[in-house]
Amino acid sequence: MRTFDFVYTQPDQLPDDYREQLWKFLSIQTCIEGGMADATGITAEGINTYPMPAAKHRHFMAFKMADEADHAYGLFQLSKDIGKDPHQLLHQVRVGEIKDRALDAFTQLDWNSSHLRFEVFAMLTEAAGGIASTSAMGSTYVPWAMWNARNFIDEGLTHSVLSMHNVRDLVESGHREEAQALMDEMYPFALDLFGAANTKNEAAYLEFGIKTMTNTECRVIWMRQMRERIAITGLNFPGDPYQGARGRYDECREGLESNWGAVRSDHAA
Repeated sequence: MRTFDFVYTQPDQLPDDYREQLWKFLSIQTCIEGGMADATGITAEGINTYPMPAAKHRHFMAFKMADEADHAYGLFQLSKDIGKDPHQLLHQVRVGEIKDRALDAFTQLDWNSSHLRFEVFAMLTEAAGGIASTSAMGSTYVPWAMWNARNFIDEGLTHSVLSMHNVRDLVESGHREEAQALMDEMYPFALDLFGAANTKNEAAYLEFGIKTMTNTECRVIWMRQMRERIAITGLNFPGDPYQGARGRYDECREGLESNWGAVRSDHAA
């Protein structure tokens, strides 16, 4: 994790180029968090109408929906503070006018039409969101760092772990084959969530201190975590874990395989 010898505590301290680069990041996060809150039932248009096996699953969904709404509100406020209009962006994404800020996992997967689909998707993508937030918890813009600290706790330490246990319960109750098929379908899209390696945007995020870790570093941490959590559910880790929906990430091979013997099945990473 990189450190910096400068820090900004107020939006009016941000240089213009920093502000524009931060907005690129915030616009993606706004589409994810706001869109997830809406699609899982936060508004009247919410589509989460499938039956859930038990009251504890309905409780988790309500808990998660409230968290997603809080995440979205925080992003809205961060964006407004730097002079951007997140409400218009989210409206455009919701009605389908633009897709450039919405990531493939959220637009190309059927992730919210059944309880098992949702749990597998959340296990993978919420963990990715938590890992991505660890990269910004040391950001040079303090309000952004604080939002990421909250997001890491909610998504990386709570939502993903609860979904992991729900997937394990469903596997043990006779849904292993379906769960494995969903894991195999969704894993490549989740692998893509961190972005390509060595991009122009990544270099700018690191230069400004908007992020403190590279996309590859984040992806390796997530892969290690998923290897262990997938084992806990009783499912198989992909035979080729470096293949994403958009491309390959062989640059992660050394980071993952050097820790191959660390898999345990008695606790979550």
